[in-house]
Amino acid sequence: MSSRSSDWVAVGSLSVLSTLMFLTGPFMLLYLAPLQFLYGKTDGKHLAYGLIITAILVGALFVYQAEELTTATWSELAAQVGAIAALGYVNLGRSPRPRAVRLLIGAGVAAMLGWPAVNELIEGEAFTEVLTAQLGQVEQVMGPAGMAGTMANGDVETLVELGQGIAVRAYAVGYVVLIGVNWAIGTTLISRQSMVARFRVPRGTLTVLGVALAGAVADVALQIGGLGLFAWNLALGILVLYAAQGFGVLQSWAFARGPAARLLVPLAVVVLLLIPVTGGVVALALPLLGLAEERARWRDRWPRCGRP
Repeated sequence: MSSRSSDWVAVGSLSVLSTLMFLTGPFMLLYLAPLQFLYGKTDGKHLAYGLIITAILVGALFVYQAEELTTATWSELAAQVGAIAALGYVNLGRSPRPRAVRLLIGAGVAAMLGWPAVNELIEGEAFTEVLTAQLGQVEQVMGPAGMAGTMANGDVETLVELGQGIAVRAYAVGYVVLIGVNWAIGTTLISRQSMVARFRVPRGTLTVLGVALAGAVADVALQIGGLGLFAWNLALGILVLYAAQGFGVLQSWAFARGPAARLLVPLAVVVLLLIPVTGGVVALALPLLGLAEERARWRDRWPRCGRP
């Protein structure tokens, strides 16, 4: 088979694989990785065709499986297509903006397309029921004393409202993580080098973060509505980038320490992040480490950064 023919076979097979992963619960969050892998194996033209084919297949299956085609349904579909298009923008955008900035822009557009669906979900009864059930599980683990009798005192509604407020202020972060993780996995599989270990947040991002955090503080004090939601989502999205940079610092340090550390350090961080008790600590520590890297530049002292 010629190289040209094999490229088109890759387009078709990886587009179908991406669609199948989208339909399966365990692999849904990784459905963009095959398309990123396609870009590494072929070129921008073939990636564009793969993105279009995947968007059409996902859209057709999404509509076919929908019980009712409401505004929220179309919004959710638009967000998924937006995420697919965002991956193309990250890779193929001719803008001089750094890739990380394109990631934020693409994720932001996808999040805005999905806002009607997300808003309906957060305000709906299902979200309240799930959150209430989770609060009940937490109280069973911690005991009434640990929860200060929250459930017994009828403060569940207050906690649900707090959960809704957090959700609308952080939901765009999901798209940043979705697109960023899939880009990193697909690129790493091709290059066989850790993209996260070499990832750097563009210079000047710290200023934007400061402005966004100021907007978030203003939202807490003055309740500035939609502008406040935008500030929160932007600030948290940028902090995700700094968390990736912090993880890259740890991974680079591990690469410099040898094969055992290369495997165990990143694995330990991921495991600790998934454990509820330590997850919050790690989620806070990684952005702080990434921010410290802006000044310390530890990775400049490790020439084997990201190389197996």
